Amino acid sequence: MRRDHADGKWQKRILTNIQAVLGAAGATLGDAVKVNIYLADMSQFAAVNAVYETFFQSPRPARTCVSFKGLPYGTDVEMECVANAVAKA
Repeated sequence: MRRDHADGKWQKRILTNIQAVLGAAGATLGDAVKVNIYLADMSQFAAVNAVYETFFQSPRPARTCVSFKGLPYGTDVEMECVANAVAKA
């Protein structure tokens, strides 16, 4: 489903979900080393960037942001995160 991303609501939801997945693995956003962001339209970059900066503290992980027409299921934004999570004994 395509959504309006101007208010940052969906970007926050995506990053909150990433935060929850990392938490389940015993990691935090501070353990992130790389984030890939795919946008259906680069006009969404400012909104994504504004929300991104509220979730990640300096130094922020490496990041790639590209525009990609034809994201799966008609979505406008997709994010993936690679983190260095140490298994807990």
